Amino acid sequence: MRRPLPPPPRMPTSLELLLLLLLAWTSVGEAMESCRAEDGRKEVEEGPGEAISERARAALSSYEKLHARILDPREKKIKRKFLVLQPLLGMGNSQIEEATALLLAMQTRRALVIDLFDRSVGDGGPSWYAPYLETYNRSHMDMDKERLATFLQNNSETSLLPEFREHLYAQFNELVACKRWDRALTGKTVASRGRFLGYLPAYHNQHHGKWLRQTFGAFFFHFALNFLHRPSKEVKLKVQGIRSKYLLHSNCSIGIHIRWGKPSDHYHYVDHNRPEESLKKYLDCSLQLCPNKNTTVYLLATDSHWVRKEFRKLVPDQVRVWSSKHSVKPDNRHHVHALTEQIALGECDHIITTRLSTFSFSIHARANKRPWVVAKDSPSCKRLSHSQDGLFADPPIHDKWPWQKSYFKGLSCFTHFNNSLLSAMNGYNGGGGSSSQACLISPLCPV
Repeated sequence: MRRPLPPPPRMPTSLELLLLLLLAWTSVGEAMESCRAEDGRKEVEEGPGEAISERARAALSSYEKLHARILDPREKKIKRKFLVLQPLLGMGNSQIEEATALLLAMQTRRALVIDLFDRSVGDGGPSWYAPYLETYNRSHMDMDKERLATFLQNNSETSLLPEFREHLYAQFNELVACKRWDRALTGKTVASRGRFLGYLPAYHNQHHGKWLRQTFGAFFFHFALNFLHRPSKEVKLKVQGIRSKYLLHSNCSIGIHIRWGKPSDHYHYVDHNRPEESLKKYLDCSLQLCPNKNTTVYLLATDSHWVRKEFRKLVPDQVRVWSSKHSVKPDNRHHVHALTEQIALGECDHIITTRLSTFSFSIHARANKRPWVVAKDSPSCKRLSHSQDGLFADPPIHDKWPWQKSYFKGLSCFTHFNNSLLSAMNGYNGGGGSSSQACLISPLCPV
């Protein structure tokens, strides 16, 4: 006898269907919120965090007080030691030089003095400033600082750090590899003339690197840059004007820094054989970030008048484009304009910069934003994983850049670095380095 068939399944009513849809939509919404929360956590993790920020502020505040005591003639119970830096490169490089010198001064308890004599800043005379004074503003120089300048100029005990002109940047890279910086810097006044880049390798110094990582995390340049280069009143007014005229009324804003350079500057990854194609990469990248090109606001910083003119042609007429029209010159006006650009671009929703440009690096480090980078050897832009990855991202971006392991091998104190960390950072395998004997005989690394 055949068994009866089961009754057909009951179709859900309209009300039940509606409830099921609402339940499904709620689940999707919760999942999306979870994803957004996860993304938010990732963004927070990319920043220094409150604990690191507090330690960094405390360290800089403590150094500021020490600096003031060293400069105070009424202080009788303090060792007066100085580190004098004379930057000789462009603004982006100079900012890294100054941050590097600040790191050394903090760890060796010296007053950092930045000599801008060769930069023709201000009235053309020597300009000395303390780290916590406004950027290149001589109106803040009191008589104590002027007396300090006279003392340093006439001080017979000043010792110049050895220079390695045949190896660009090698001077400081060898110094940060020294096991003890206080032993490498001897005398009351130590002076260096430029090519003082390299705070990044200090992260891998076995003696000082731990303090650096614990105090500042991966964000030393971010804190140092905002500590050293506080905008003057003029810069603040210029940035406020750009903010109110352009940024506050835009649906999406993009800051673009194009380091054009000369045709020989191949390391900036701009193809001068195809200039229009190179320039278009920046716009193509911006369309990924702000799809509605007609409502996008651009802030453009560049060292090329041709780029300014051509960029304006490539965007629709109704699109607002701000760009500074100053010429790149080593004077005070250039520094005012450059710092204005640096701060204003950092306030944009997105930042697109040129690979291997130290000024680009300073823009995202100051604002602490992950940059999009354009390079000659890539069909499109790439977003870096960290605000300070602009110069040392994987894979190695230039075999002669100062923090490549292959370049460190030529420095006599390479053995004081943590090789595994440096290898992981630059994507190299294997060991290497100089012998400990070579390190001991280095002029910058005494026994």
